[in-house]
Amino acid sequence: MKVRKDDNTSSEKCNEMSKFYHGKFDDIPTLTSIAYLHQKQHQNYILVDVRSQAEQKLSMIPHAITMGDFERRMKKLQHGDDWDDGNHDNNIDDSTTIVTYCTIGYRSGLEGRRLRDEYNLYGRIMNLDGIVCYTHACKEMQSKGNGESFSLVDPTTNQETNQVHVFGEAWNYTHNSFTPTYFSKPVMAFRGLSVGCKSFFRTFLCCGRRAKKKIT
Repeated sequence: MKVRKDDNTSSEKCNEMSKFYHGKFDDIPTLTSIAYLHQKQHQNYILVDVRSQAEQKLSMIPHAITMGDFERRMKKLQHGDDWDDGNHDNNIDDSTTIVTYCTIGYRSGLEGRRLRDEYNLYGRIMNLDGIVCYTHACKEMQSKGNGESFSLVDPTTNQETNQVHVFGEAWNYTHNSFTPTYFSKPVMAFRGLSVGCKSFFRTFLCCGRRAKKKIT
C-alpha cells in the first residue's frame, strides 16, 4: 500500500517542478492556478487543455476547451466566421488571454509558444502552472470558506470529480483529496517521445506557413 504524501510537501514539490519546467519558456508568462481562480470572474481567459484525450477523458479544469477545439475556432476566425459556439465563457476578442495547461507546464509551454507564433497571439498567451498545482489551489480556495466549489469536471457529464490524470508517477503530487491516475512507465516513455515529435512537426509546419506568407 502506497503512503500518501503530505499535502504541504506535495504542494511545495509541484510548485518547484512547475517553476523548473516554466523556466524553459521564459518568453511565455506563467499564470498560477491561485491567480487564475481569483481572477477568472474579472479577466477574459480561455483555458486550453493541451493534454492527450486519454488524460482529458478523466477530468478537465472547468470551462477549458481542447487544443483541437481552440485551433478549429481560430481557423474559423481566420476565414471570417464567428467564434461563438454558444458558450459565452469561451468567446474571444482583443482582450482575451489564452491560457494553456497540461500536467505541470512543459507541454503547455511548447504548445503555447507554437500557438502564439502560428496565430499571432503575441502578448496574449500565458502558461498555467498545471493541473497538479490546480488541485492544491482548489483546496486553498475552498479553505477560505466563501461557499464556492472548486474542483475538476468530467468532460462527458460536466459533473465535478476528484479524478485527475498526472501523466506519470513522477508528477504524482496532487492534493490528497484528489485521486490520481498515471500512465505506466513504457506508455509514458512512448507518449513522451510522441510529445517531442509532434511539437517538432507542428513547429516545422508553423515556420513553413509563416515563410510562405512572407513570400506572398
